[in-house]
Amino acid sequence: ESLVRRSQETLDHIKKTQERRQQLQRDLERLRRQLETARRDAQQAEADLSRWEEAWAQALEPLGLAAQTLPESAAAVLDRMAEMKACRKESGDLAGRIEGIRSDAEAFRRDVRDLVRRVAADLTGQPEEQAAEALVARLRQAQHDRRRRDELVEQQRRGRSDVDREEKAAARHSARLAALCQEAGCPRPEDLPHAERASDEARRLRGELASIDQPLAALSAGAAVDAFVAEAEAVDPDGLAGQIEQLDERLRLLAGQRDELQRTIGREEQALRSMDTGPQAAECAEQVQDLLARLEADAAQFVRLKLALAVLREGIERYRKKNEGHVLRRAGELFRRLTRGSFDGLVEDPDEQGHIVLKGVRAGTGQRIELSGMSDGTADQLYLALRVASLEHYLEGKEPMPLVIDDVLVGFDDDRAAAALDVLAELSRRTQVIFFTHHAHLVTLAQARLDPSRCFVHRLGA
Repeated sequence: ESLVRRSQETLDHIKKTQERRQQLQRDLERLRRQLETARRDAQQAEADLSRWEEAWAQALEPLGLAAQTLPESAAAVLDRMAEMKACRKESGDLAGRIEGIRSDAEAFRRDVRDLVRRVAADLTGQPEEQAAEALVARLRQAQHDRRRRDELVEQQRRGRSDVDREEKAAARHSARLAALCQEAGCPRPEDLPHAERASDEARRLRGELASIDQPLAALSAGAAVDAFVAEAEAVDPDGLAGQIEQLDERLRLLAGQRDELQRTIGREEQALRSMDTGPQAAECAEQVQDLLARLEADAAQFVRLKLALAVLREGIERYRKKNEGHVLRRAGELFRRLTRGSFDGLVEDPDEQGHIVLKGVRAGTGQRIELSGMSDGTADQLYLALRVASLEHYLEGKEPMPLVIDDVLVGFDDDRAAAALDVLAELSRRTQVIFFTHHAHLVTLAQARLDPSRCFVHRLGA
């Protein structure tokens, strides 16, 4: 079995070797055929190369190039020759254009000379270019003159139409004036404006009288208005500060009495709790009710005044901290103008409790007047001075913010109202000022006082 196995292996090896030999013989035969084909191709390529070299040399001979010149170099020469041909053609075109321009220029000169001879003999002898510019300028002027003439003709036509319309309107107005003169009882139309102004003045005075009578009737508390006015005129304004101080002193006394009464009530309530019920308790209860009745009349007024004083002090202190320095100086200047020199300015000064408050400096005497010592109108002028100074300070480097005020001049007399209008007019150069009022005399005062180009009156309907 081992010999058979070896014999089989040997036989398989011989077969594989034989198959390998046959494959190698086939590959050798194929390679021999390929070699023969390659030799024929090489011979053919050598023949083609010889023919191409002869043709290449013949092609390069007209160009003056050597036979060994590479195709890349020959292509570059051909490109340069093509460029030269294009340049020669372009040169010919430019020469033709130049000749055409010369021909056109000569024709233009002939046309200019002919046009000068026909329409502008005064330009004869000048160079054609200058004559052409002069003719163009004259043409533009003539076109402008024609348009202007057409406009004038149209204006003349419209003017005639306007004249006819105005003549008809004048006839209607003449008839209307005659009717108005008859209705107003005026002999001439020239007297109508005077009658109209008198009517407007009477209407304004009636309105002012009604607007004045209404608050006076409220202030008089049922008394006759004439008697109330007479009583008010009899009061000395300079003595009001003293009266106000007296009232403040009385208020302080009442506050002390109230505190004492409250302490008394506390003691009585303590005694009441410590006592039994009986006649003594009833008597104490009556005393308590009596004390409460006495306090009730003054407590409400005391609370209002105390609260108003606290709010006012807090506002003044907050304003002082926020707007010191030049704002206060500016407010003092405005306050002096608004009071027509009655006060020299404003200062910060401690009050009796040591709080810093704003006071006005009385002109001439230098007396420092607190807000409580000022009249209502003067206090309003102080508030307006502070508001305008604050707004001017705000407008420095910021966007304008309009000032809207409503009848702030109600408590002003005519002189101080005029000064306030001047201040507001100056402020209007920096920002818009909108002033609402229902007092016709303030409108009249503003129209008479201010520049018409800066004062605009708008009357609101019902």
